[in-house]
Amino acid sequence: MPYSKEEIEELDKVARKLMSGGALKSLTFHMSSGLIIDITKEKYLHTLRAGQNPIEQIFNITANAAAISSLSLSQNFQNVIHYLEASNLELRKLSTAKSKLNKLETELEKQSPNERTIKKLLNWVSNFSFELFLRLSVILAERFLKPM
Repeated sequence: MPYSKEEIEELDKVARKLMSGGALKSLTFHMSSGLIIDITKEKYLHTLRAGQNPIEQIFNITANAAAISSLSLSQNFQNVIHYLEASNLELRKLSTAKSKLNKLETELEKQSPNERTIKKLLNWVSNFSFELFLRLSVILAERFLKPM
């Protein structure tokens, strides 16, 4: 958690005053993990009416979502590998594809992934199989695109 309990309580006091008074319609927090939390007045007031500390609750939900999404990247790559194994590729091609996918997954899990390495691996995937490229594109878009 990037904020201490005291900081969260202080943020909540400020948010309560601003949101309840109608001065703000939303708040945005930039987390140290790179996540951006956007809290709307409706979400804030709903959580407050439920008897919870809205800021702490929203931070916890966001932290849990980040943990789940972190687990799902590995699961998604395992699903892609299962797809490849079921596609009756010759053993050498299957082995190469698995190796490239493992490199891509390893790179994406790094704190600061190398964009050039990712592009190089995705270029290889697009030449290997367009369907595989599309499957990975969906996974990467869901995981790494920021909301518009």
